[in-house]
Amino acid sequence: MGKKGKAAKKGGGPRAPAARLSPQQLYEQAQLALQFDDFDAARTALRKAVKLDPSNIECMDALGALLAEVGPEEEAVQVLRQAVSLSPDAGYEKYLYLGQLMETAAEAVAATRKGVQLLQAQHAATQAASSPDAAVLGRALAGALCSLSEMLMASSGAGAGAEAGAGAAGSSGGGGVAAVAEEAEGLLALAASVDPESPEPGQALAALRNEQGRAAEALKVQEDDRVPDAWHLLALAYYSGHQYAEAAEVLAKGQALLKAMGAGPKDEITQVFADLQSAIKEALELAQPGQQGGPGEPQCS
Repeated sequence: MGKKGKAAKKGGGPRAPAARLSPQQLYEQAQLALQFDDFDAARTALRKAVKLDPSNIECMDALGALLAEVGPEEEAVQVLRQAVSLSPDAGYEKYLYLGQLMETAAEAVAATRKGVQLLQAQHAATQAASSPDAAVLGRALAGALCSLSEMLMASSGAGAGAEAGAGAAGSSGGGGVAAVAEEAEGLLALAASVDPESPEPGQALAALRNEQGRAAEALKVQEDDRVPDAWHLLALAYYSGHQYAEAAEVLAKGQALLKAMGAGPKDEITQVFADLQSAIKEALELAQPGQQGGPGEPQCS
């Protein structure tokens, strides 16, 4: 009787290759991972997806956005630029992310400006269609407009020092600074009209006036009595313009709001208000009739 052959191992033979996930399946896998804050798994899945299909704009956009949030930044810029080349006239998010990551001010402004343009068009379309997405996009647009305004002012150096220097020189550069400031204010006005409930445009305008040293010029800020920072910024702007009585009045309203909100004496924001209050009190004591000068500006966080 011949020898019996050895029993074949269970599952013997060449192993079948694992089924390859499609880019869409990898995208869905990444979205599931993000629900559990598993950023590494989501990043890995999206990297595989764009490697399988480099022309898949949905996966490319998602990977770029994720990399912009969790890094690495260098790869984020590369992927976002690829997304721009694939779909230059759709998807505002990639441009806004690029605006945050670009090394030069000019590149950051250009990317953000393009993102704002696309977002404006998308917002207008949802409004025309009476879509419920209009409100969400309106809030996003208001924030993007404020960011662009701040970028423009920062890139032009149009703060108090630059404005004073331009005024003294009377040069054509001063006109450029004034033009940028005018555009920045227009963007903030548009942001306030798009999302009237947002305190951000008013806060940004108060900060702009403070930087320009223009508190004495009948500062117009959309005050939001629910946001302590708005009162603090307005008070600081009045203080910078040597309008100490107005600064004290505005600051008192902000402090009353803090108290109503339950802020304690040791809270950081309470200390910030107290520092400005001390500076205003000192200025009121030192100020003489007709005196234009004032003490140094308080530090603010």
